[in-house]
Amino acid sequence: NFIDFAGLDQIFITSVKQQKNQDAVGLNLVQLGELRGKDPYNATFDLLYEEDNAVGMVDFYGTEEHVIKFLCRPEQNVCTDGLMGAGKPHPRVFGAFPRVLGKYVREEACLTWEAAIRKMTGKPAEVLGLTNRGLLKEGYQADIVMLDPHTIIDKGTFVEPNQYPEGIELVMVNGRIALFNHIESYACSGQVLRKGTLS
Repeated sequence: NFIDFAGLDQIFITSVKQQKNQDAVGLNLVQLGELRGKDPYNATFDLLYEEDNAVGMVDFYGTEEHVIKFLCRPEQNVCTDGLMGAGKPHPRVFGAFPRVLGKYVREEACLTWEAAIRKMTGKPAEVLGLTNRGLLKEGYQADIVMLDPHTIIDKGTFVEPNQYPEGIELVMVNGRIALFNHIESYACSGQVLRKGTLS
């Protein structure tokens, strides 16, 4: 479980539904116990009960060495399991891909640009069976990001996670501009891809 991996002091509450529990957002489970005057376990279970189990959280475990080892493995794809919503989501919701490109490609040189971008585009498309996505190729859907390799980086922190990354100049989804020069078009050109109809 998460407590075994991270410990009570490395699991932080990121969102709750009810106003009365907003004071818990940003606290770790030890701090939650102190705030509520309870054992951290009881405070956590009480919060989960009061919130109908709808409590967002982030946890910290592992080392940079492990992250780099996983990133460099041939079977690894770059992704994020972050969820948007109220409160303080994991900063990777806004910056998972720019983080890989800015930190692990440009700054750390753990991956080449080509390898990292393949792990974000063509390789996941292959794994998911998407037959017309993931490559810049005639007849494929034009899902394109134009970025500056000198400035691309995530900006979100655990205190202020809702921050857009730097260095992205253009985003196209299904051939329509979604973002250009920091201005969103609200084109709504995305689509749900269902198993069996993944084109």
